[in-house]
Amino acid sequence: MKSKQTHVAIFSAVAVIALTMAEANAASIRVRCDSRGGNSVVSVDGFDLTAGRYRAVAISGGSTKVSRDTKPVVAPNDQAEFDFSSKLVDQAAGATVIPATFIKNNQILGKIQKRTVTSTGAIVFPTVISDTVVCRTR
Repeated sequence: MKSKQTHVAIFSAVAVIALTMAEANAASIRVRCDSRGGNSVVSVDGFDLTAGRYRAVAISGGSTKVSRDTKPVVAPNDQAEFDFSSKLVDQAAGATVIPATFIKNNQILGKIQKRTVTSTGAIVFPTVISDTVVCRTR
């Protein structure tokens, strides 16, 4: 019985990886960031995504922040946009809160991740696409 569970777990992992790789071929990402006036602002946008629920991750230095919400993509080739900001006005408009000092070394790694349910019922968020960019500073 344990062997059967192991095979199911391996199959689930392979299926998630295969799905993620197929989506990465079509998807694209735009990561933008700005550090000025004592504020940090990051935007992670995914394009040409398949239907599903997505979240974004922003990483800089040793800090990681996950978007506060997942966003639905209904139609094929649709997009999901995520904002992270230390500005109160942006946070009030729905941006995920980050500290003003979030951007380190003037660089951000942005990721788009798709909510996936494995055959065992576990919810995972494999990365569909990612990119690292140099931030604007003023």
